[in-house]
Amino acid sequence: DDKELLLTRFRLLGTGFFRDVNLSLRRGTKRGYVVLVVNVVERNTIVVNDLWLGLSADAEPDGKARPLTAFGGIDVSEQNLAGTGVALGGAMALADRQLALRTRISDPSFLRSSWLAEAQVLYNNAKDFFGNRDVLVDDPRNENIATQDYALASYRRFGGLVGVGHELWNAETRAFFDYRLEKIDA
Repeated sequence: DDKELLLTRFRLLGTGFFRDVNLSLRRGTKRGYVVLVVNVVERNTIVVNDLWLGLSADAEPDGKARPLTAFGGIDVSEQNLAGTGVALGGAMALADRQLALRTRISDPSFLRSSWLAEAQVLYNNAKDFFGNRDVLVDDPRNENIATQDYALASYRRFGGLVGVGHELWNAETRAFFDYRLEKIDA
């Protein structure tokens, strides 16, 4: 019932990696010595961060309306990869003739230091609609500029991010420095 042992138990539970933590003391091999026994039950650290399904309006590349189409996606991560504390995740979204992929990794103690390192890679092959009335569209297939209800922009996007972070004053306050590089073909 020692307050320090109880605090240690709650700190271990607070990491989110363990479902149960039990601490006990046993007699040591020498007089006046004790052995601290820590028993933990690891928690499943696979997390579904996001799940989405829906219907959306769609159009042909020439702007003609199409029937409603379905879209869906999932974002999943493992928060404690093989007990190392490394987080590994990925997301995928699908729609009619569209695809989005993202993967990420984060190490809270990069090379066993107090620095956090993270990286992401993304790929999108998608289209977006712009405007809702009287949009001027310069279509390379036509020689004149047309007025439409909306503009349809198809694009491919590939890129990534690398970053580092460090604790400032306490574990809850960190500074991050990220570098993002992307290539977009539209």
